[in-house]
Amino acid sequence: MLLTKISLIDTGNNMNQLYIYNYGNSAVNISKIFINKVEYKVSFSLPENGMVKLSSLVNFSKNVNTVGICANGNLYVFYVK
Repeated sequence: MLLTKISLIDTGNNMNQLYIYNYGNSAVNISKIFINKVEYKVSFSLPENGMVKLSSLVNFSKNVNTVGICANGNLYVFYVK
């Protein structure tokens, strides 16, 4: 059974300060990202123990309140302060 383990690291509430971290022991395939209810289709494989800046996957310039990540077929929702 594949366990998806991802987290959103928040060092601020804009796109340049948000990171997706895969703390699992296998790659995570990201197919969609939702930012403040707006859907972005992506195709990105994040390796085990890998981290990627959210702004490198989608272009969004406003403040971020909610991030949804569709990874390995599951939706993970994170709230940003």
